[in-house]
Amino acid sequence: MKKLFIILSLLIISTGLTVFADDEKISPREAFKEMAESNKDFNLTCSDIAANFRVDHMFAGYIRNRCMLYESDRQRMTDVVFPLSNSTTTEYKQNYPILKSEFIVSSNKKELDDIKKIVTEYCKHNAFRYTKKAPEACSSERIEDLFDDD
Repeated sequence: MKKLFIILSLLIISTGLTVFADDEKISPREAFKEMAESNKDFNLTCSDIAANFRVDHMFAGYIRNRCMLYESDRQRMTDVVFPLSNSTTTEYKQNYPILKSEFIVSSNKKELDDIKKIVTEYCKHNAFRYTKKAPEACSSERIEDLFDDD
């Protein structure tokens, strides 16, 4: 009797844990919204960075081109990493939007981190270009504002 009680208790607890785990999952619609928001934020950040460094046309052009190339590469990469075909499992198909969204959001953050390193290094050696026309362009506050997650 005691063993039966322990087994039933474990079953009830494990069932309760799976119910709570399912509540923490985001829906495919929420995942899509999160991915779209991340892509929008990435585009706006790239535009803001290029506009901030407009005094140096070469660097601003580099940032714009890097962002365009990344977006193109991101699209091809996600199509290869997350293929959708009739032979895939139903579990994969159900989680497809969530998996793809998490991957894209993570990739966008990593790319922005790389661009921030480039901008920081650029400002160390080229701040003199901005002393007359845009003295705040390379300030640490401006750089933090450009890459702010809000």
